[in-house]
Amino acid sequence: MNSRFKLSLVECGGGSFAAILYDLQRCRVVWEVTDYAENLISILHFKPTSIHQEIGHLRVFWAYLHAHGIAIEKFTDRDLTGFRDYITRSAENSPARRQHRPKAAKKTANAKLTRVYDWLIWLQETGRISINSIGRIGARVQSALNGSSLSYHAKENRKLRLEDKYPLLHEESDSRSKHTVASFIPTEETVDLLHETFFSKGSTSHIRHRNSMMVDFVAYSGFRRNSMRSLKVEQFIGDDYLTRTSDTVTIRPAEQKFGYQNTFDIPVVLHNNMRAFILTERAQLLRDKGKNESVAKGFVFLSDRNCTPLDGRTITAIVSGAMRANGAPKGAAVHAFRAKYAVEATEDEFEDRRERGLDTSEDTISRAVAVKLGHSNPESQRAYTARHASIELVGAKSRRIRKLDELKEENERLRLENDRLLQQLKDSR
Repeated sequence: MNSRFKLSLVECGGGSFAAILYDLQRCRVVWEVTDYAENLISILHFKPTSIHQEIGHLRVFWAYLHAHGIAIEKFTDRDLTGFRDYITRSAENSPARRQHRPKAAKKTANAKLTRVYDWLIWLQETGRISINSIGRIGARVQSALNGSSLSYHAKENRKLRLEDKYPLLHEESDSRSKHTVASFIPTEETVDLLHETFFSKGSTSHIRHRNSMMVDFVAYSGFRRNSMRSLKVEQFIGDDYLTRTSDTVTIRPAEQKFGYQNTFDIPVVLHNNMRAFILTERAQLLRDKGKNESVAKGFVFLSDRNCTPLDGRTITAIVSGAMRANGAPKGAAVHAFRAKYAVEATEDEFEDRRERGLDTSEDTISRAVAVKLGHSNPESQRAYTARHASIELVGAKSRRIRKLDELKEENERLRLENDRLLQQLKDSR
């Protein structure tokens, strides 16, 4: 059903790009979706990975509409319920998600539904569908949303309950995000200390470099443990990655939570460092042990003893042992570095938007950073966004106080200088 509609990201020069949804059967651009993508890019400054995932949800929805002969102008809650149930069934039958169903199926359906609600609001705001299409009372689709994410009054949506904004989402025991700011957040100093530990205690050169590389990768990519564990040599040697820019490389880890198939942008320097590790330490290990890829199976991180892929428990034991040796609390291991990444990604997103005079609301930043972390629900990132907002608020107050103190000091200096000059003038008479 989805094969009729093709989503393409097109480079436009100067670092800009466009997302185009194209109807292969009718040979026409789907402007209702393409224009929305353009707005996400130009107003919210979404990056290619974010746009691909956002519009990818709408591509599935648009295909569903056409397959069932439903006109968007007459779309109702009943149709939305049908779409939700269709997506849920499809996700439950997906081989990639089979071990995680039905929880993963509900999350997949909910991720798509939230994008559809927001898009419908935008269509209504821009006059593409009638004014009573979506709203609180008398609308064909019921929702308390006050505006799309592109609207100036979208910040009012933060005051609304999730079930009021998106009434037809699947009810889940964890439908409200349980994510809170981690009690322990590693820093750059933590990374340096782990490097020192690995290089002082590692019994072989491969172990020292492998362990350090694993920590670097989770610290600067935000990957979960099993996603990092599932990385293959082909994603770093050759061209088995999705896209590459001067700053980032886009890859898709084979193993992801709930069987997701998300893509992630990692720093190009991190990609290059992994490539160097593979070509040196990993390659030397295979030569020394007389092993080949039939044993390693193409995985990046291998056992130093027999060259088989490291399992998740071994990776946890390696990292948690080094963390505890450097004063981290019990239980701190690979996942702790997602908190580090979440904090830094939030700070970077905020600073980048502030410098460019763009929207820095919690909603926008949460949505952008959630994609980087592989969260389908932006609320999962809300705790870190709120934390940064609080820090920024305190920081802004501190800056104002410091500025006021500096002005007072300057004023006093000028007063004393003025008195000195007056006295000098008197003395000269």
